[in-house]
Amino acid sequence: MGFDARYEPYDVPSNGLTDGDWVGVTDFTGDVTAFTDGAQGYGIGDVDGNYILEFDQIDLTGYTGVTLGIDYYINDTGYEGDGTVNEEGSDRMRIYVKDLTNATEIDILNTTGSDINDLAIQGSWQNGLVSLPDGATVQLVVEVRNNSGSEVLYLDHIVIDGILGLGNNNKNTFSVYPNPANNFVNITSQFSGDKNIAIYDILGKQVINTTISSDRLNISELTSGVYMMTISQNGVSSTKKLVVR
Repeated sequence: MGFDARYEPYDVPSNGLTDGDWVGVTDFTGDVTAFTDGAQGYGIGDVDGNYILEFDQIDLTGYTGVTLGIDYYINDTGYEGDGTVNEEGSDRMRIYVKDLTNATEIDILNTTGSDINDLAIQGSWQNGLVSLPDGATVQLVVEVRNNSGSEVLYLDHIVIDGILGLGNNNKNTFSVYPNPANNFVNITSQFSGDKNIAIYDILGKQVINTTISSDRLNISELTSGVYMMTISQNGVSSTKKLVVR
């Protein structure tokens, strides 16, 4: 799942992204000890304004019982204000899902109106999990306002899970995410039982041939590029494109 990010200043602009601020994919574990999935996560610290991270839109057509989970870690420091005004000293963190079909928003974390220090969720990994509407197009969004190098929100392990409606189209029998992927990919289906997975590079060379009993496939040995994945289960097979970052 790809993403875009942008910066929006306070109503009265400050030092925004100029005085040691840092954002983006990181392997720094000095605050979190370890990430919950793999060796990297995403960090947002000391932006002196508003940092807005928007993930790719996801079409849930044909799926039911969909949930979205994300792990987040708020570094344990002295936050300021209650986040209700767009100015320095009014720290705020929000993680939510935009339901673009129904024009609503579903909060996972929203500190607006509270001092982050009072929420007792700092200094350890938290898991946010929400249910998503069937058949909607949705988008995960993260908004952070902070002004100190020790005020950091870390993100990791975003998982979307649901049940694909029954049908005769083998193309829709299996779901592969995230795609693009890095280190691992989830392969879900409407059936139970082992899945036979074969992956080929752009030259047609088979680089993975395995059977998995769970939904997760380790692809950490694959280099960046485009691959074709054949999935077979219970006599049904489908071929999908896989992009590895």
